Amino acid sequence: MKIRHAYILGMAIAVVAAILPSRAAGQDQKADWEASRASLDAAQEYMEALSKTCIDEATATVTEEGPFKGMKYVRPDGGWYLGVYTRDYYYGCLTGQIPVEDIKQVYYFYKAHIATEGRTAWQVPDMLNEDGSPAWMEGTDRPALDGNAFMVFIASLIYDLSGDKAFVREELPYLVKLVVNTDRRDGLAWCAEDFNRVGFGFHDSIHMTGHLAYCSVLFYDAAVRASRLCKAVGASPKAFDKVAKGVKD
Repeated sequence: MKIRHAYILGMAIAVVAAILPSRAAGQDQKADWEASRASLDAAQEYMEALSKTCIDEATATVTEEGPFKGMKYVRPDGGWYLGVYTRDYYYGCLTGQIPVEDIKQVYYFYKAHIATEGRTAWQVPDMLNEDGSPAWMEGTDRPALDGNAFMVFIASLIYDLSGDKAFVREELPYLVKLVVNTDRRDGLAWCAEDFNRVGFGFHDSIHMTGHLAYCSVLFYDAAVRASRLCKAVGASPKAFDKVAKGVKD
């Protein structure tokens, strides 16, 4: 009996000895997690405050006569940029600081100034000035091919934030036009030499020809997002799926 008691006591001591360090380690991990969480919360609060400051300082007012006059929109910064770029506006919207109704108005503002015929048909301008005039970098007629994809991104974001299926149904035919009406070869975005167009964002001043890899990726992303919108409202995603397949293949 004494041997058995001693064995049981020894086992109990071993279990307790194993549990205590484990519990202490768990408490240390909890403390580390709470400190990390507090640090992340502080970083998030800082970014939210910084975003709000940047947005307040960069807000401009549309001066163009018509339905958009007086509308507030956010430029990438408060001075250097002349107008609002689709890509930069989209990225600004991802901060969560811009109301969805404001995003929708800027989307319509852009849509009202995108040509549907002529040399720049279905090409989103690099930016729109406060007076509503479309502008290309360096005053040229070389629309950046990324703008079309970012219009789709903005439309998709509007749906994600609002769940507005009526908006999606109304805009899908237009989004199809933006996605399919661009130069392509072998399924990839293509820039011809006779109408030189830039590749994307930070290469605005560089003439690029041939297949454009980054734009092709953007159009794939846009097509996939638009296909998801189609499925959300029971519309056919065939046109968008074809574009995505062309890039993927």
